[in-house]
Amino acid sequence: MGIIRSSFSFLLGAVTGVYVAQNYNVPNIKNLANTYLVKAKQVEETYRKPGDKREDGEFQHLQRNGHTGNIYGESTVFG
Repeated sequence: MGIIRSSFSFLLGAVTGVYVAQNYNVPNIKNLANTYLVKAKQVEETYRKPGDKREDGEFQHLQRNGHTGNIYGESTVFG
């Protein structure tokens, strides 16, 4: 009796989810989130400060090479 009682809400949710997915127009969350991320990147590039010369690729290059300093070359590790 315990396994039926504990899995009842899971099974009810699964059945309800299948019914809703088959009978209603449910948006694809992955595509929706990807669209908003692209729009956020466009807004960031539009309103970026004019003096900021760094590109995302340069930052990733510094991270891959183990650079731990800030933009002024100072180390952020104390000790």
